[in-house]
Amino acid sequence: MMQKYNGKIIQRIRPTADAFISGDEKKPYEIHFMSFDSQSDLDAYLKDDTRLKYVHLKGESVETMLLVKAEKM
Repeated sequence: MMQKYNGKIIQRIRPTADAFISGDEKKPYEIHFMSFDSQSDLDAYLKDDTRLKYVHLKGESVETMLLVKAEKM
């Protein structure tokens, strides 16, 4: 579905315990790096009716989520 909005998965990482050096938060099970061509593409993806119809499944299977927006330099 992301491709419909010019999105792609750059990396999907499942780090091992020894990959962490320091930090106060609970260690993540998986880390996803995703990319969209524009903010409007991301906004459209987030508002997609099909995605929203199933977003409750993510809520039931994911304990916490941290979204960090960045710009490629």
